[in-house]
Amino acid sequence: MSPADEPPNPMSLPLETPVLERYLANDCSGDELAVVQQTLAAHPTLAKEVSVLRQVIDEYGLPAAVPTPQQAWATFTTRQVQSVARRHSPPRLPRGRWALGAAVLCGAIAMMVVGRRMPSPSDSSATRQYATRAGEQREIKIDDGATAVLGPATELSVVRRDGQTDVHVSGKVVFSVVHRPASTFVVHVGQSSVQVLGTTFAVRQYPEETHARIAVANGKVAVSSARSRAVLGRGALGVVDDSGAVHVVSDGAADDGSANDELAWSHGTLVFRNAPVTRIVAELSRAYAADIKLGDSILARRTLTLSVPVTAQSLNDVLAVIAVTLDAHVTHVGHTITIGAGTHSSPKRIVRPSLTPETQYGR
Repeated sequence: MSPADEPPNPMSLPLETPVLERYLANDCSGDELAVVQQTLAAHPTLAKEVSVLRQVIDEYGLPAAVPTPQQAWATFTTRQVQSVARRHSPPRLPRGRWALGAAVLCGAIAMMVVGRRMPSPSDSSATRQYATRAGEQREIKIDDGATAVLGPATELSVVRRDGQTDVHVSGKVVFSVVHRPASTFVVHVGQSSVQVLGTTFAVRQYPEETHARIAVANGKVAVSSARSRAVLGRGALGVVDDSGAVHVVSDGAADDGSANDELAWSHGTLVFRNAPVTRIVAELSRAYAADIKLGDSILARRTLTLSVPVTAQSLNDVLAVIAVTLDAHVTHVGHTITIGAGTHSSPKRIVRPSLTPETQYGR
């Protein structure tokens, strides 16, 4: 092997191995994520190879740990792993010292493939990750007894280990789960854990929200945190605050519709009852994949009761109803929609040619 053909030194990488591990596991800090994104933006070829690794993780699941450069290279140079790598035809990687390196990337890919084909008895876990964009809703099958509907801008990961399924949620999801005595199904949202006892229920907490909400359509769930625990039955609504305390907002006995309101989005309708306008704006932005803002703090303190059939009503129509109800006006600048206090007889509209009719108010 000539010097030019030698693999890059696995220790001369622009990303430290622990940072790479956390990035691939979607567990890195904001500062680390910024560093990774800047590095990938500066090195398009490296970004492509990391994308390949992402695809393998999506297909075969994330291993218990991304191997260290030394482990990856040692494994990659074994005849068995080379054979597996050839069967799966991984792309030829660059030789530059800045790249993630054939040693780390191909080694990690091959180890994942080998691990998937020949599982170790001591490691029976498998991870799947799912995500939706703003304006997107997606239904997935978790296993033979569980399905989930993901709302817009939602992330969900599923980890199975030794008869237990753990689901981690950021956003909002409606689950339908058949109770199985021999297995455990637990949903983690915010600071709370929801153990499923055979039910259809919804959980919700976006990154900017401080409270987790759990609504039960039928069956029951056990909601717990470091501070307290509660069992929610059919029609019940529970809230876990930022201190970890579990509050039963509605026990379902009065049949006030609270739980149904929380699940309505999965059927195409957003339901708001005395909801802060700030929350309504955030929900509409996600549902319609739009950039909607409030123009002043006066509107932020207002509340509204509103039902929005997202699949049947245009954003223009929804904004018109909100503007009339709040005695407000709507303006467009580029792709940004702003709701301001007070009415204008001739609202100022700055419309760019690239805007779609859906984002052109009044068109």
